Amino acid sequence: MSNLKMKEAALIYLDRSGGLQKFIDDCKYYNGMFSKDSKQSYAVYRFNVLINPSDIVELDAELGNHILHQPLKAAQVFQSVCYIAVKTLSLIGQLQTETQINIVLKLTHLPPLPSYCLDLCEFPRDYTSQRFYTMKGIVIAMTTVTKYTQGARFLCSDEACPLSKGVSDNFRCLLSLTSSSCWKFTAILANIFASQIVPPGTYNLLKLCLLMSLVQTSDRNKELENCLDILIVTSDTILID
Repeated sequence: MSNLKMKEAALIYLDRSGGLQKFIDDCKYYNGMFSKDSKQSYAVYRFNVLINPSDIVELDAELGNHILHQPLKAAQVFQSVCYIAVKTLSLIGQLQTETQINIVLKLTHLPPLPSYCLDLCEFPRDYTSQRFYTMKGIVIAMTTVTKYTQGARFLCSDEACPLSKGVSDNFRCLLSLTSSSCWKFTAILANIFASQIVPPGTYNLLKLCLLMSLVQTSDRNKELENCLDILIVTSDTILID
């Protein structure tokens, strides 16, 4: 399919799904917010596009395949369509270039096939594949959402979780070797925890508190639960995040 036909299919889907009207409403919001501020001439405008894979595959199979397996290229198709809509309808007066439109594809679901399920133990961590995957499990910790990528990292250590084969042999060996003391295991973990950020052997007390806050659980009433308060003093807020 040519790029032009793919753009036509994207426009038809946006019109039928109501995404085009939502995009127009978002443009009006941005236009009203930045119309009087000349500093926003080259601002980046972020738009979320809700995608139902079943509907779009039924409309156009090749565009649906792009969305499922090459989402970055598919986002560029929607970016071009939205840019043309902005210029044709004069939706944002400050918009100058197509790259000022940031399209984020939000999928309602993925096909219930094994190839779309991500096994955290077997997935190659070389980041060569940039398509969508489904992950299932119990999340016990989550990092803050980054400003630019809008991504976050999740932690799951429950062996009963689907797609989990149990967080390794080296870990079990360490636990057995330190079972004689209730503090050796946690002290070693605190020493190696976040070694990519701070050198091993430093801030062990702080890192131990962070580990304790991650594993703290209670069946008592939430209102009566004793929370673990952590005070961090630093001049580098990015490091703490």
